[in-house]
Amino acid sequence: CLSDWSSDVCSSDLLAQRDTKYRLLFANNPLPMWVYDMETLRFLEVNESAVNHYGYSRDEFLGQRITDIRPAEDIPLLNEEMRILKPSLRESGPWRHRLKNGRIIFVQVASHLTDWKGRKGALVVAQDITQRKRSEEALRATEELFRTAFEDAPLGMALTALDGRFLQANGALCRMLGYSVQGLMAGAWQHI
Repeated sequence: CLSDWSSDVCSSDLLAQRDTKYRLLFANNPLPMWVYDMETLRFLEVNESAVNHYGYSRDEFLGQRITDIRPAEDIPLLNEEMRILKPSLRESGPWRHRLKNGRIIFVQVASHLTDWKGRKGALVVAQDITQRKRSEEALRATEELFRTAFEDAPLGMALTALDGRFLQANGALCRMLGYSVQGLMAGAWQHI
């Protein structure tokens, strides 16, 4: 870029490259993303994925603060989190977010402090982990149900390894055989 004319072309090329990178990394990102003002908590920019996932139009998003997508009872926790000095790149969550239709989702967020058109802002990437949390809760409930049924069964029950070692035994089996759980696990199985 040596002459005035070529510097205009170079500037135009650089702007085009920057615009392409912006579209690729932010606007067209498959994960919901936004930038919010650290002082006012207002949304400064949102990507199309956030619009589609949350149900708010771009203009609706830009007319709100990040507190508007949180359940009211979570605002004190958010305010407390905002008072903590943050590193420039941070992961946090899970957080609860409210969609436009009122449904609550769980998200994990990664945020990065940034200067956005002269405002101190934070760039946020939100990953919906609602289904994962539901699966984890269902697994915990199933495990608890199994544990309760196993431990409280009136019949003697045990889980054993292929070689016959006791991996787990319930109280009824211990009473029937006259061993403690620790005794069964410690090798009493070889004498039974």
